[in-house]
Amino acid sequence: MPNLVGVVLSTAIAALGLRAAARHLRRENACCDEEEIFPPPKALTAAIIGSKVVHLRGMHCENCQRRVEALLETIEGVSVRADLAGQQAILSMSRTITDEEIFAALAGSGYQVTKIKKLVT
Repeated sequence: MPNLVGVVLSTAIAALGLRAAARHLRRENACCDEEEIFPPPKALTAAIIGSKVVHLRGMHCENCQRRVEALLETIEGVSVRADLAGQQAILSMSRTITDEEIFAALAGSGYQVTKIKKLVT
């Protein structure tokens, strides 16, 4: 059963990535698309067990910042605050998150992960 959940989750993430890539190529997701609606920031219900900093390339405006937050918050057990000036996102985690999950969440979005660093608490 856990394998089925993983397959379904991976397929959903891949489909979202392909959709985002297609919209980007058609210029439907322009950097400053002010009509894009973002979900409210996610609050974790479980205790925070750690944090990671994801260094990025490609965030150009506040909409990019909110888009990065929304994409990374699709990962279960993650709350995110992106820093436009620092070109990074800080993930608070209520479970262990793999770097592969981070790469998958941003796949096809146009944002490039340059480094992932675990914060020591």
